[in-house]
Amino acid sequence: MSEFHLYAWQESVLEAVERHEEISGRESMQLLDNYQRNKEISISVKFPKGSGHTTFASYLAFTFPSVLVYSDQDHLKELELSLRDFNCSDDQRPKFQSHVNCISFFQIHHHLITNNPRRGNVQDMYNLSNKFQDQTRIVVVDMALRIQECHPEIIDWLFQISTGSVILLG
Repeated sequence: MSEFHLYAWQESVLEAVERHEEISGRESMQLLDNYQRNKEISISVKFPKGSGHTTFASYLAFTFPSVLVYSDQDHLKELELSLRDFNCSDDQRPKFQSHVNCISFFQIHHHLITNNPRRGNVQDMYNLSNKFQDQTRIVVVDMALRIQECHPEIIDWLFQISTGSVILLG
């Protein structure tokens, strides 16, 4: 296993994750609903492509109980391959541990448009939102800028239901 070097911006994000419980527990934050609190203390990092967003997303998901939001299967494979930078030797197939829920933003979007409370079909959405709450310390969204541009309602939904830090990368 190789030594994984964190850039200064990545160390700052880790410090913010560590302070999340303290900040969200403040009296002023307790007065806000989940959406407002999560939006207020979310962590958003937008550097040019090649700055290490994807590897850092994998690192965060490997380090903390988390939900990792990815775009498509190729992106998920890229996230898994970047685990090699800090998790395993080249002859092992990298995999996320059991404390990581990997969910496609297409899956979230599908549930958002097909689950309508007026029609009574909300069970799938309820099951999906439970993945974001059970023992989840962080929600990591890689390629977040793309998601915000195409489907801002996904980010809004994450702010609404998340109980841990929401980290928007790239």
